[in-house]
Amino acid sequence: MLTFAHGTLAHFYVANGVLGVGQGMVISCMAGLVVAAVPPEQTGVASGMNANIRNVGGSIGAAVSSMIITAHVGSDGVPAESGFTWAFGTMSATMAVVSLAALAIPSMSQERLVETLAATPTSSADDALTR
Repeated sequence: MLTFAHGTLAHFYVANGVLGVGQGMVISCMAGLVVAAVPPEQTGVASGMNANIRNVGGSIGAAVSSMIITAHVGSDGVPAESGFTWAFGTMSATMAVVSLAALAIPSMSQERLVETLAATPTSSADDALTR
């Protein structure tokens, strides 16, 4: 949205609202997918890697945006509007590509997830004491 409409504060409010809701849904769903995709003993490692990869991706996005914006500086040293437009467009294109890549993630039906979790062997505290 900001690639094409960024003339008023209302555009930024709407775009950031949509972005915030989308990020909230994606981050919460991704945590559940990561936990469901690994064995129970690797849940902590997988959750940590998910957080680290998310942070690295955010850092790369900020660096690329900054690079694009500073490449479009006017004669007065102030970044030109075209730099922001290009940065918004680049991030939108990146988001579209990543969304297509997300469609390649295999889905796990609810029944299959329940079967996977039920088949995971667990030991009780009594079993551990008798060993």
